[in-house]
Amino acid sequence: MLAPWAEIVLTVAAVGTAIAFSKILFLPHQSLKEGMTDVRQHWGLYGAIVLLLGSLLMANGVDLKVYTLANVGKSIAIAATGWLIYRLVVHRAEIRLPRVAEAFDHLIGAMILILILLFWMVWA
Repeated sequence: MLAPWAEIVLTVAAVGTAIAFSKILFLPHQSLKEGMTDVRQHWGLYGAIVLLLGSLLMANGVDLKVYTLANVGKSIAIAATGWLIYRLVVHRAEIRLPRVAEAFDHLIGAMILILILLFWMVWA
């Protein structure tokens, strides 16, 4: 069992992750045109779904206490909250960040500073 403060931090991080991935959650899709019966494009999707759900159930299959109604509801609520925040706030906001910080020499300088900091922490 987690401490209450750790559970709050992890929930906020999960909502942030849901916000970040909400742009790919509901990608527009194309349906097959009338008369077309090509199902080859669906095999990849169904294969991925079976692989991911199968591995999730296999990994947590030994501990079935995880799959309670409260835990499943909390997971769905976190995903829905992240999607709503993305749809209502982030999607409509236009954020323009300056490109100066992405110049090559600035990136090299920042990496060198981080490397120096890491060596300093190891040797201290």
